[in-house]
Amino acid sequence: MITSLLILLFVSGISTATGAQDPNQQLRDWAGAGQIKAIQKIMAGGELNVDSRDSDGWTALMYAAKGGHDDIVQLLLDAGATVDIENNVKETALHLAATYGRAEAVRLLLDADSDFTAVDASSRTPLYWAIERKHAEVIELLQAAANRRSDRVRVMEDPAAKGITTPPRIVEKQRVEYTDTARELGIEGTVVLTVLVRRDGTVGGISVSESLEESLDRRAMDAVRRKWKFDPASREGKAVNVVVEIEIEFLLPPKQTKSLQI
Repeated sequence: MITSLLILLFVSGISTATGAQDPNQQLRDWAGAGQIKAIQKIMAGGELNVDSRDSDGWTALMYAAKGGHDDIVQLLLDAGATVDIENNVKETALHLAATYGRAEAVRLLLDADSDFTAVDASSRTPLYWAIERKHAEVIELLQAAANRRSDRVRVMEDPAAKGITTPPRIVEKQRVEYTDTARELGIEGTVVLTVLVRRDGTVGGISVSESLEESLDRRAMDAVRRKWKFDPASREGKAVNVVVEIEIEFLLPPKQTKSLQI
């Protein structure tokens, strides 16, 4: 019974030596647990640092973003939480929301001007993790944020990291043929794919950042995923994971199907 009591006291942020509560620890605990009413009550009491961190460098905003507690994310932002604080492994709240597929939290953080190009300790951006975990809605939100900043992003991963990133090079590919539907409709144009190229040259996550037509989008993704290989990107002589955009152009010749043009 005593052991259980001590554990409960520790989890709730109560000091067994003084009986005093740590409101900042409570804030982080409740943010992770989604307890908005408790948070509203403790915030009304004052003397609270919404940016306080635990031993791992995590803030209440990080816990709320990871858990997908969107109402708490908004509450903390409204209370002045710093959006791009980094934890001990350089993750921001946006990294965590993207990694765990919390689309609405990602939206709120982007609206608060969170830096979507920030890199963690492994030199990975929120977009990298969204693609790696296949969170389609999050990928779309992050791509839209990137498109608002720049008309065209080629190597999208780690633009701010130390050293110059040499882009990956295509070393093996197969032609991407038209689908019957697209050919019959006379559709021409470009599909733009966002692709994770791993440090071993294989393709990881992949999504459509600019669509042309559904069947051509699928055909392009399937071809790149299954039949393309790369020399990996490198930085300071070492192979690295990167997220890149690849354009695949579909053109119809007068009499027969035109294959991929890059």
